Order: sequence, then C-alpha cells, then structure tokens
Amino acid sequence: MRKGPDETIQRFLREAEAALGPRLRSVVLYGSGAGAEWAPGRSDLNFLLIVDRVDLPLLGDLQGRLRGWERRRIA
Repeated sequence: MRKGPDETIQRFLREAEAALGPRLRSVVLYGSGAGAEWAPGRSDLNFLLIVDRVDLPLLGDLQGRLRGWERRRIA
C-alpha cells in the first residue's frame, strides 16, 4: 500500500492556522494531492488559502515560511 500525503497535509494545516490565526477563513487542497493521482516524491501538494484580506503584513509573515513549505513540495 502506498503512503499518502496525510501527515504533510496535517502539518501544513497546523502551520497555516498558527501563522494566520483568525484571518484564515478556508483551506482548499487541489490537484493530484487531493486524489488518487498523488505520487510520493513527484507530486506537489497544492493549497489555496482563503483569508479575510491580503495586505503587506500578511505577505511578510508568510514569506519566511515559504522556504520550509517549498522543501516539503507544498505549493
């Protein structure tokens, strides 16, 4: 049985919630990570973060986290 991306998804959700707090309204997982096409080591996990508003402080807060997310193939 192939290992799925569940652990990485849960970790990302915890980090997104910690980073955005009440500004985070919704998270959408799409692409191969949301279905049977996900391939370990090859597929990215694609997330859409819905927030109350986008502004420079929010983007600055997320910028430092992007490198860590990219290393885990999170787009």
